[in-house]
Amino acid sequence: MSNEETNPGGTRERLLAAAERLFTERGYDGTSVRDVTEAGGANVAAVNYHFGGKERLYLEVFAARTAAMTRLREQALACATGDDALGDLAAVLRAFVGSCLHILLAEEGADCFPRLVFQEMAAPGPAFAYLVENIVEPNHRALREMILRAAPGLTEEQALRCVASVFGQMLHFVRARRMLERLSGRAYDEALVDELCEHVVRFSLGGIGELS
Repeated sequence: MSNEETNPGGTRERLLAAAERLFTERGYDGTSVRDVTEAGGANVAAVNYHFGGKERLYLEVFAARTAAMTRLREQALACATGDDALGDLAAVLRAFVGSCLHILLAEEGADCFPRLVFQEMAAPGPAFAYLVENIVEPNHRALREMILRAAPGLTEEQALRCVASVFGQMLHFVRARRMLERLSGRAYDEALVDELCEHVVRFSLGGIGELS
């Protein structure tokens, strides 16, 4: 009996881990199904069996990572009580930004998934539409609505730019991680990530206040 039959879950997870690493190192076009199966300790048919092909495997790498972010967005929005719009915005930002930074900067896979996201942003590939539809657009919409409720004097365009600024700060702290560690002399441990979260929240709230 094959390993895929005796331990299908283990094979699937090994293929996802190998695919994430190889797609990050070589890009989508530079990674073959055989590369993934060899790295994942499976036969070539395993990718079709578990994912239905290379493109679906690539999308599943993103789906597995972003599912947690979707849950965190929903949990963050649950922080809103409806009584204090500005307080709700601060609570939602703190919960959302903190959760996302801790996921993106976790030691396990600290570099791979963010680099895949940046690759899709710079040169849209098979996962670009998935990222926009499942992560970017829902998060932008939710935060934009919160900002407009807390600062009703802003226009839709101003609120959109505020959301983009929040995401821009998060992405910079992720993308420039190694450089910022060298400049500051501090490793990205849990305490520092908490500090970065608080900075993004306070800086963003201050900017929104200046605009409104």
